[in-house]
Amino acid sequence: MEDIRLFHEKLLRLGPEWKVELVTVDDHRKRVDIHINYQLNEGPCPDTGELCKVYDYRDEREWRHLDSMGYATFLHCRLPRVKNSFGKVKTIGISWAEQGASHTAHFENRCIDTLQSTHNRLRASRLVNTSDDMVCGIMHSSVYRGLERRDLDKNPVLDLCIDEKSISKGHKYVSVLSDGQTGAAIEIAEGRDSDSVAKLIDKTFTANQLECIERVCCDMWGPFMDTLKKNARMHYWSMISSMWSVT
Repeated sequence: MEDIRLFHEKLLRLGPEWKVELVTVDDHRKRVDIHINYQLNEGPCPDTGELCKVYDYRDEREWRHLDSMGYATFLHCRLPRVKNSFGKVKTIGISWAEQGASHTAHFENRCIDTLQSTHNRLRASRLVNTSDDMVCGIMHSSVYRGLERRDLDKNPVLDLCIDEKSISKGHKYVSVLSDGQTGAAIEIAEGRDSDSVAKLIDKTFTANQLECIERVCCDMWGPFMDTLKKNARMHYWSMISSMWSVT
């Protein structure tokens, strides 16, 4: 049993302050539960960075992790809280998951990789052996995180692609802006008329960011071309008849 605990500590890359105390296997539910304990009497405050005494412990939490031999695997831990010099009680950070997440970072990365490979949320959830709701939450949180990290001043868009996508049966569309060099989606908005596209561009780019755009590619849809023609801040643009695929 000691070898099993050390084996999981090594795989999880836990620091010396953490220890795997118990590993249980439920063959009936095809589930592995790994229980982790904090070993020190002090820890770093996530706000101030100062080393503080452990104040108390939160209730046990559970995180979904990568499967073990086809068994759904979960980490369990009572996270310690510390009181900093300002009298604020804070939960210390952990290496295996983002704050407030119900899954580990490794599991989230696997879900994102599977989504990118399948382009289908339900199929991805089956492949990673979890619920569609969890995969949906991971998908949305990763998009929001990417948008927060996006810096169009530091990494300007040189090749802008404008595309339309059907979002349901009938004639409901969205307009999509993407980076022609990286293939990354930049912004999306409902509709594909001139007003929708103009608002989308104004919402996404500042005047200085628009000045950096050298080429614009889209299909021959009239509202797209009319909007681009009115936007004289772009150096030049070219039209192509084939649609750009946005991933």
